[in-house]
Amino acid sequence: MAVNLSKISKVAIYLRKSRDENSDAEDVLWKHRTRLVEYAQQNGWQYDIYEEKIITGETLSDRPVIQKLLQEIEKYKYDAVLVIHPDRLSRGGSQDFGLITSVLKYANTYLITPQRGYDLTDTSDSLLLGIEGVMSNTELNLIKSRFKWGKIQSVKKGRLSNGNPPYPYEKVRKIIEDEKGRVRVDFDIIVNEEKNKVYQKIKQMYLGGMGTERIAFQLNKENIPSPGMKKWSSTAVQRLLLHEFHMGKIIYGRYEWKKKPISGEREVVKRDESEWVVGYGNYQKLKTEEEHTAILEIMSRNRKIPRRARHGVYPTSGLLTCKKCGRLMAYSRGRQEAKTGKTYDYTKCYYHSPEGVKCPQRGVKMDENFYNALFDTIINSYIDTNRIKQIKQNKEEKKKIEEQIKQKQLELEKHENALKTAREKLEEGIFTDEDFLDTKRRRQPKIIKLRKEIAELENTRFTAYSQEELEKLVENFKQNWHNATTDEEKNQLLKTI
Repeated sequence: MAVNLSKISKVAIYLRKSRDENSDAEDVLWKHRTRLVEYAQQNGWQYDIYEEKIITGETLSDRPVIQKLLQEIEKYKYDAVLVIHPDRLSRGGSQDFGLITSVLKYANTYLITPQRGYDLTDTSDSLLLGIEGVMSNTELNLIKSRFKWGKIQSVKKGRLSNGNPPYPYEKVRKIIEDEKGRVRVDFDIIVNEEKNKVYQKIKQMYLGGMGTERIAFQLNKENIPSPGMKKWSSTAVQRLLLHEFHMGKIIYGRYEWKKKPISGEREVVKRDESEWVVGYGNYQKLKTEEEHTAILEIMSRNRKIPRRARHGVYPTSGLLTCKKCGRLMAYSRGRQEAKTGKTYDYTKCYYHSPEGVKCPQRGVKMDENFYNALFDTIINSYIDTNRIKQIKQNKEEKKKIEEQIKQKQLELEKHENALKTAREKLEEGIFTDEDFLDTKRRRQPKIIKLRKEIAELENTRFTAYSQEELEKLVENFKQNWHNATTDEEKNQLLKTI
């Protein structure tokens, strides 16, 4: 059925980069924009432009702009959607494609390309578009398979296939021209000799009996920057020591990214070792297999159990912060008091600066007097009439804060999902290093900012009780505190205040 173009007055132009176009994506996108705008103007149509600003994933959950467009289509805002080719709307699975066509059909909105138009209420057009959608999805899967196959072959030949090599290696790019004058970009893996001195020092300190935390302190005291040009941490030292690249081994496919069909959440699953692709590079080796085995044995002996796992829950777990440094206080169970010989639990701050300087907080003995004083302080300060009257936030303000938190959490989830997708595409070889780093540079600051804002709003929300709510909470605490029989019950009560 031919689409009646005369019925169209306003269209939405949808533009999306494709990974197939790689470094030429911006140029191709500009050409698409120019062509579609000219086509709309030639037909006398009003138009709005919807453009995905980043190289997106194949699923709708990865593409916020088309989600917004579909919402506007449902409101009957446009007579048609104008794209360079139907696969710009979706090359994902049948579920996504079906949702897009359902929305277009519901709103009686045409899908237009410079070559032809589709009326989704017409059976023939709908069938044709469905066939083209299946073919586009098949093409996408073939592209992904070729990328993956290429990476596997590269690893088998001993070449780095993903990202940059670990510290102290560096990737040096070079341009190669063959006998026919064709140019390609390649790279060599070299050792940064100054950084290698640091790496060898780390390795020898650890094999000599120094723990990862002490090594990090020592490096920070000497003002030696970490691989990320920040302060060293115990985790950074541990990861560096465990890396197998230093003994010539290149591994691909250690982890698999999976996306849950319903929630859309992504999770990382470690594959069985038999599924890994392992190659051996011809670059300079910095660690022997004997050294690596010795490192693994030491780490196995020194594996730490987190304090929380060792000691369980205390009444004030997660609630006490250090007045001197602001960190959460930790706990020590069953320490004997020198003067009396009696055994008490203690709370203290275990924080050390990156240079190893210990927080001066001495801590406190958590005896009966401590908990009685805590109880009295809560009752006397919270039940005081003048204090209750000072609370400015009412129920409406609390509701407003909760709505702000909800909106920021949705925005945070969007940015976190985009970053997870970028990591997944880097692993699959669909993203280049530059693609991933570009996404990270734009998303990470927003993620950090949103997390901070949500924490601040959460803190505000907890103080935004009405007088009646506060009195109920305090009365509940007063009645149940002395009836609580376990530390877990007391902890839950304290967390309600």
